[in-house]
Amino acid sequence: MSFTKKEITQNEKNALQKPNSGFLESLAGMMPILTLTFEQFTGQTIPPMKGTLADMAAALLQIQQTQQTILQKITDLEKNCAEQFIHQEQQLTSLQKQLKTELAEIKSLLQEIKQILEKNAKR
Repeated sequence: MSFTKKEITQNEKNALQKPNSGFLESLAGMMPILTLTFEQFTGQTIPPMKGTLADMAAALLQIQQTQQTILQKITDLEKNCAEQFIHQEQQLTSLQKQLKTELAEIKSLLQEIKQILEKNAKR
């Protein structure tokens, strides 16, 4: 299997993006601890976010919540599709078994009809 330049470039982009998002998530998770540590060592307090910075933080939080909602919906959709596929597969198997049974019955009836016709032809 050979990779094209476009595929390699896309793979490299994905590899570069994953560590960055993990770093940002880690940093965001440590922010409350860093704030408290800063206040304890310096005695200064960090003022609460206001204006544009607060708006950006609120927007980022909303985006993160929306992403989580979308991810959950996609996960639920995948699960639902898999369950439906399995159910349809079971239905198909059941119908195939029923078809085989009915074909065997039809063959048996045809054989009986053929025997009856042969008996009547000999008379």
